[in-house]
Amino acid sequence: MGLSKLSEECKNCPFVEKCKNKRMEALAYMTEPQVLANAADPSSENLAAPLLRETVTIMINGTPTQVYKDEIEKQLYSQLYSGLGLKFGS
Repeated sequence: MGLSKLSEECKNCPFVEKCKNKRMEALAYMTEPQVLANAADPSSENLAAPLLRETVTIMINGTPTQVYKDEIEKQLYSQLYSGLGLKFGS
């Protein structure tokens, strides 16, 4: 987190109210002990956690099978839209 103000160049500009490209100058940075402690900790536990994906149970040859919902959607969309491409020309 930081503390900033409008630059002197922008303050003296006649279009300061209408301009959308204002420049800010940093005055100071505020540090909080909790923010610094979190930044110093390694985040390896987040990398080791499995990705949360929604699973669906479907029946294949009479046996229930766990599959990922996004993979089913990808297959459905590819089959649905495969015939809509331009097959003539180039």
